[in-house]
Amino acid sequence: MSGATDVREDEQAWDRWRTVRDAELTGPRGDLALVGAGWFPVGEPPAPDTVAPTLPDTARIELRERLVGDARTVQHGWVAWDPERAARTGHPTTVFPYDPAHRVEASLVPSSPSRVVSVLRQRGDMFDLASSFDLMADIGDRRYVFTVFDDAHDAHDAHDADDAHDAHDADDAHDADDADREVLLVFADPTNRSEDASERTYPAGRFLWVQVPAAARRGDDPTVVLDFNRAVLPPCAHSDAFNCPLPPASNRLHVPIRAGERTATPGPGPA
Repeated sequence: MSGATDVREDEQAWDRWRTVRDAELTGPRGDLALVGAGWFPVGEPPAPDTVAPTLPDTARIELRERLVGDARTVQHGWVAWDPERAARTGHPTTVFPYDPAHRVEASLVPSSPSRVVSVLRQRGDMFDLASSFDLMADIGDRRYVFTVFDDAHDAHDAHDADDAHDAHDADDAHDADDADREVLLVFADPTNRSEDASERTYPAGRFLWVQVPAAARRGDDPTVVLDFNRAVLPPCAHSDAFNCPLPPASNRLHVPIRAGERTATPGPGPA
């Protein structure tokens, strides 16, 4: 940082971002609103009446479909949002105070544009995500080469809610070399299992959406900022309807990251 003015501006930007983030979480299609998602048996018509009794009276069921098998067979599914759940459960998160020390620089490390990483999810199954480059950063006394996932939409497909959750959907133009891009870093650190309740964070890890400038993608300037003050809880911290990706081994830090969102209040569940 160049000085106290820059730090104040960064903190003010963080305050504004927190306001937007809280509004998204508690919105009618935010993480707190998702109360269920699933698929009907292949070949059978949609039957929303069979799932409605398991949901709150205020839930709204939306139907969806996907191609399976030979990519010509349609499978019907459903997703349920309860816009009143946030009001019943209260404020969604506890958050660390802003700390400029947790804003660090990283370098983009190119990989294969077609690289796919198999990621373990919370329920024990595997899911493939595109990862065409890594991010390298020195944190504490170690150098980390973080695996990041290319497309925000694909990353959300790692939840059972699939494409129904579009809070971070990427713009169609994000692949252009002259466009900035958002990628996902799923990370863990010692605060996930801390015995100190004042610093304990969500046990499964946290998400950090990273802005990658076009210059970094072109190779003009490889610098990328990792602002851990903007680390967020994965959607599964707010709703059991999500099945989130877990941090790969490369993304497990050995130093505590006392920044960003900490825990959900109350815990997950349809409520």
